Amino acid sequence: MLDVEYSLYLSNLNMLSPDGICHSFDDRANGYSRGEGAVVMILKKLSTAISDRDNIRAVIRGTGSNQDGHTPGISQPSAASQEALIRRVYRNSSLEYDSTRYVEAHGSYIFDDY
Repeated sequence: MLDVEYSLYLSNLNMLSPDGICHSFDDRANGYSRGEGAVVMILKKLSTAISDRDNIRAVIRGTGSNQDGHTPGISQPSAASQEALIRRVYRNSSLEYDSTRYVEAHGSYIFDDY
C-alpha cells in the first residue's frame, strides 16, 4: 500500500481520482482514492452468545459469493450478476430488503448495460 511504484502504476492508468475523493455510486465518480481498512469480528453461535450474555451487535443470517465471468475488467463487475447474488442471499435467508441497516460495498464503477 505504501510502495510509491504501485501508486505511480495506478496513476499512469488514470485509475486514481484527481481530486482525491471517491464519489462511490455518484455521477461525479472520476477514479478512486486509495485507502485500507481492517475489522475484527468475533463470531459465536447465537445460542452461545445468548447464554454467555454477550452484547449481540448483529446476527449473520446468510452469506453468498459469485464470480461474474467475463467483464471488461476486474474493477468492472457485472451489475446483473451482483444483483442476482444479493437477491439469492436474501431469498435463501428469508430476509426482506428493508431489514438491512448496513451495507459494505465497493462502488468504483456502475454499469447498467450488463
